[in-house]
Amino acid sequence: SLRRILDPATGAKYANILYPIAGAEPANKGDGPLDAVGVRAADARTLEITLEVATPYFLDLLTHQTGLPVHPASVEKHGTDFVKPGNMISNGPYTLVEFIPNAHVKVTKNPRFHDAANVAIDTV
Repeated sequence: SLRRILDPATGAKYANILYPIAGAEPANKGDGPLDAVGVRAADARTLEITLEVATPYFLDLLTHQTGLPVHPASVEKHGTDFVKPGNMISNGPYTLVEFIPNAHVKVTKNPRFHDAANVAIDTV
């Protein structure tokens, strides 16, 4: 997901938020390879990120939408439509049901969420 954001072909508006990651800026500017970006899966549940320099606020940066995980199979299947209702895979307490730009977003409780039993509101 982080490499996808940094890929110049994606044209991500906020890719520069990830520039503290080793190799991120040159990769995003097309001056370096994406596989040189300091991001790797250490194991099935551990993401290892290497930074260019100490960045005390880096974890805060990852709370921005550029740091959110993306389901690769959904992107491959739907392209840029992977974010539309019915296509989006999420790992949070809610699932996107409806999105009407400049009007509203409707989400429902995600039964697959690890703590679904404690999600009190069914629909937002």
